[in-house]
Amino acid sequence: MIPVVSICTGIFMLVATVWAGRLGMSTVAAVLGTFAGFWASFGVLLVGLTSGWWGVTQAPQVASVQQTYLLSFLIVFLILTLATLRLPIVFTLGLLFVVVTFALAFIAVSAGNAGLFPIAGITTFIFCAIFAYILIDGIGQDLGGRPMPMGNPMVK
Repeated sequence: MIPVVSICTGIFMLVATVWAGRLGMSTVAAVLGTFAGFWASFGVLLVGLTSGWWGVTQAPQVASVQQTYLLSFLIVFLILTLATLRLPIVFTLGLLFVVVTFALAFIAVSAGNAGLFPIAGITTFIFCAIFAYILIDGIGQDLGGRPMPMGNPMVK
């Protein structure tokens, strides 16, 4: 079930990416496209690893694939985070917690330290709360409300 939901999430985020791009909102399209790529590939990764489609069946092989996947997206989200330094700080903070989550998961898989996964779960809740704040601000403004504080950009 989770792989199907992940793949569908990636597809729907891809639709939002194209929509944002057509509206000329390239930064929004870049962020949505990055998350679309993550969710779609995560679903494919889960399907492949749980069904044996990729021929990866031994625990060390699975760990190696997971390490490569997590490190790849850690780098991608780090680059995206650096690209947001001209946005209000709340956007950068949200993506920074995404990077921290990937880093914790990567270290947990690499070192075989399952104790880091609960901390990665906490950082996941933190970035979800930050992005929920951004969502509430956007909806509020669309409905005629005043903007909520987002903080100054780190780079002018």
